[in-house]
Amino acid sequence: WSINVAHIVHSDEALLAAGFIFTFHFFNGHFRPEKFPIDLVMFSGRITEEEMRHERGRQYARLVASGRLDELQVKVALTIGVILIIAIFWALFHRYGS
Repeated sequence: WSINVAHIVHSDEALLAAGFIFTFHFFNGHFRPEKFPIDLVMFSGRITEEEMRHERGRQYARLVASGRLDELQVKVALTIGVILIIAIFWALFHRYGS
């Protein structure tokens, strides 16, 4: 019977912990005024330098100290540039190709 009681107590405790973690994450992650209704970083993977400094200060300091911040910015700029060039040629061929 003690194993059954321990099982019931631990399952209730796990449910309580999961509910607390969900509630804490939901309100702090989604209801912050500066990110309401949704933080688009999770979809795009891009963040402004000001947001990076404010929200992830230690990571920003490590990237600056190691010199990798410029490398990451160049990759993003290059990717955006390539996407824009592809979109321009696609629009030209679509408009004048038919």
